[in-house]
Amino acid sequence: MQLVTVRFDRVFDVVHGMHNRKEVTFFGFQYGPKRVVGVRAPGRQNLEVNAVITAYLKKEDDWQTLVGWFNHSTGEVVVESAAYEVFFVVVTVAMSAALLKGGFSLPVFPSLLLLAMGGWSIWCIRSALFLRRVRRELERMKVEPTPALTFPPSGQL
Repeated sequence: MQLVTVRFDRVFDVVHGMHNRKEVTFFGFQYGPKRVVGVRAPGRQNLEVNAVITAYLKKEDDWQTLVGWFNHSTGEVVVESAAYEVFFVVVTVAMSAALLKGGFSLPVFPSLLLLAMGGWSIWCIRSALFLRRVRRELERMKVEPTPALTFPPSGQL
C-alpha cells in the first residue's frame, strides 16, 4: 500500500458510470510528464485541473488499484463505500439465523450454503475494515501539512 501525492496537471476522458453496482468515475490524468489512463475513482467525482491529492494505492505505482484520496484543495476525503459489504453481512446473519432455527441437524445443501455465506461474510468484514482503515489514514491528512509532490520514476517517462 502506498500514499502518493500528485497534482492533476491535466484531466481527461472523465466518464461517470457503474462498476460492481457502485457508482464510479473513470478518468485519466497527467502529472509532470507522466500520463495515467483508466483510473477508477469511487463515487461521482468533479475532477479539477491543478488539484493536489494524496491517493491511497493498493499496489505501488499502480493507479488501477486506487482505493481513495484526500483532496488538499477542498479537504474532501474520497473512499469507496462499504455499504455493500455491511448489507451482505446483515443479510447473511439473518439467513443464518433462519437456517439454524431448525436446529443443528441441517441437510447437506443448507449446511454448504451456510458455510459459503460465512466465508463471504468474513471477506466482507475484512473489506469493510480495510476501507475504514484507509478512510482514517486519509482523514489524518487534514491535520498534516501537504506532503511533497510525487513525480514518476525517471525510467517511466
